[in-house]
Amino acid sequence: MVFSNSIEFFAGGIDFIELAKAAAVCKALPNMRLDKWYLDAVFPDGTVWFGCRARLGLWKCPAIPWACGVETLPDGWGKDVSHLGWKELAKPRLENGRWIWRGPDGFDARWEPSGPGADCALASDARLRVRWNCLAPKATVIRINNGEIGKAARGSAVPGIGYVERMQIATDGPGPPFRELFWGRAHAGKSSLVWIRWGRGRELTLLLENGARVGGKLETFSKGNIRARTELGEWETAGGSPIWDRDTRRAFPRWLVWLARGMAPAREIKLAGRARLRTASGDYTGSAVWEEVRWD
Repeated sequence: MVFSNSIEFFAGGIDFIELAKAAAVCKALPNMRLDKWYLDAVFPDGTVWFGCRARLGLWKCPAIPWACGVETLPDGWGKDVSHLGWKELAKPRLENGRWIWRGPDGFDARWEPSGPGADCALASDARLRVRWNCLAPKATVIRINNGEIGKAARGSAVPGIGYVERMQIATDGPGPPFRELFWGRAHAGKSSLVWIRWGRGRELTLLLENGARVGGKLETFSKGNIRARTELGEWETAGGSPIWDRDTRRAFPRWLVWLARGMAPAREIKLAGRARLRTASGDYTGSAVWEEVRWD
């Protein structure tokens, strides 16, 4: 896989010396506030795109904006553009029931949800507060323009299938109380599945099927692959190819990693591959995007 990387830092307006002094005298590790939007799309030719728009707050300091856009073509060539600092991108906007956003890499598209989403409080105690709003478990993605990757113009001009969510996290401790995270979304036939699992510390398992929270059994395997059994049937992911694999601590400036020590994952790997749903009425195949995140 070959990537063209672009990381831009905009530091205007921050007195980093004073910020560092504040951290040095602080008895506890910094509290953290994170407001993160995530969107993705898989196109029929195998092109995969995902993007994030986030704001990270430490202590009572002004939040630091961050955004990324990552596009991977079927031949393995890709582009990864990240912005960190005060050049903030606009939030995804809702117009006539459609989500519209332009990523920092120039990817510009609209997401048309095929069904309802869900708004869930995953944690609400003194240590950790997490609100997860799955805005489009499954959506038709129509590219408005083809960004800056010329070869993508042919393959991703055809509508794809995608996903939209917003996650808001606040923690009062030295990082999250769980040390591993599994997340993913799968589309097969007319159905969708989203899963979240926390482990190594605080345990949580959530399954969202066709926009509704359901019971069932979730198993996780190597490379983040999963098997989920619900009343609808059995879901599986397979054949995942990495579209993002990095030590997050190496992706940001050392001053930010030091200030947010305990927060940044040691490794985050995101994959795209096949999804399969077996039901009583038949088998269906489709696409999936999933990730595995671990902290030291």
